[in-house]
Amino acid sequence: MRKFTPEEEEAYYLSLDSKYEFQKPTYGFVGRDLDILLIEKALLKHNILLLRGMGGTGKTTLLNYLREWWQVTNFAEDIFYFGYDEKAWTLQQIVFNIGQKIYSHFEFATFQAQNITVQWRKLSDKLRTESYILILDNLESVTGQPLAIQNTLDESAREEIRKFLASLVDGKTKVVVGSRIGEEWLQGSTFQDNSYQLKGLDAQARTDLAENILQKVDSSQSLDEIKADRHFERLMKLLAGYPLAMEVVLANLKQQSPSEILEQLEKAEIEPGGENKTNNIVKCIEYSHSNLSASAQKLLLLLAPFRGFINTLGIPNYAEELGKVEPFQAYDLEQLKAAIAEAVNWGLLSPIDKYNSHLLRIQPVLPYFLQTKLKEVDEEMRAALQEGFKNHYQNLVTSYYTLMKSRDAKKKQLGKLFIKKNYCNTY
Repeated sequence: MRKFTPEEEEAYYLSLDSKYEFQKPTYGFVGRDLDILLIEKALLKHNILLLRGMGGTGKTTLLNYLREWWQVTNFAEDIFYFGYDEKAWTLQQIVFNIGQKIYSHFEFATFQAQNITVQWRKLSDKLRTESYILILDNLESVTGQPLAIQNTLDESAREEIRKFLASLVDGKTKVVVGSRIGEEWLQGSTFQDNSYQLKGLDAQARTDLAENILQKVDSSQSLDEIKADRHFERLMKLLAGYPLAMEVVLANLKQQSPSEILEQLEKAEIEPGGENKTNNIVKCIEYSHSNLSASAQKLLLLLAPFRGFINTLGIPNYAEELGKVEPFQAYDLEQLKAAIAEAVNWGLLSPIDKYNSHLLRIQPVLPYFLQTKLKEVDEEMRAALQEGFKNHYQNLVTSYYTLMKSRDAKKKQLGKLFIKKNYCNTY
């Protein structure tokens, strides 16, 4: 061992700054050790893998955890992640983003000047001979599947991506495709039969996650009393170890007993471990939504355009923008914050961590659920809602841009954080 040279020290600290940091979910990350082992073994067998699982199984959370884990364990030189829930990534955008990271400044300038076909084939040669990881997550959005954010690509754009991935088969770079569906358009030429089905958490992990949730629930009953309730065991079986369903439903133990929750869920005809698990999760969202006050349900519909993240400090500005368009002038928009607080109370929204209660994570299925409710109102109201949302985000982006251009390092970092969290909304 020796001290760094100045050049090595600079390279080391710059590399730390570019590392991905996994943001733990509200109730922690538990129980995927065996899944990780089997995923890694599958990638060693064939370098392209389909990670498949229904909505709410925790695919994206697992893949984000793996991004950090694979950095720590040096499973690859670098990891490139493209989430189709954020935007409809085209081949050109993928190639640009990867090229920018793996080529030097001068190499990239030459690379960028070349034809896109030359670019992706040149990049493919490099990825085949060097060890990287490429993750394409939430790929069901590409073909416009139900419950997916509709970031679709036309057939020719999909074919470009398929050809690029096919060119990486049997190379050193590993590719993980995350999706709810079988992605048959990719199968034969890319992952073939190399597929891993992500299921609900196992019995021990379910218990660990449930305890994490219950410890944060300010319930009139103690943790031991809830766990001793025979209805709680039935409730756990009904939720089948699906993290999203557990987070949404168990958070309601602060105001309802296990038997009361169970009774309402069974009315929604949820099958324990049934085949249509995604539909079950929608029903879990519906159960929590139905327990909101009538005014909160009406106001919560105004959150339908949001994706992934809400900064509640910006809600007064959003309410002000909505108040400028005719259909919402009759709404009591001052109560929007109170409706959001109700939604947090029923597990539909949750703080990203205990230090930032104003920064809320949206349960992934909630926007889809609200969009289905939005279809029941007239076209004029839907257009007005989109207009108010757009104007709100134009104001926000101006403030984020000011922060990002600040000479104050903390303000600059804060601006980047807001853009990162808010990417789906600003896009």
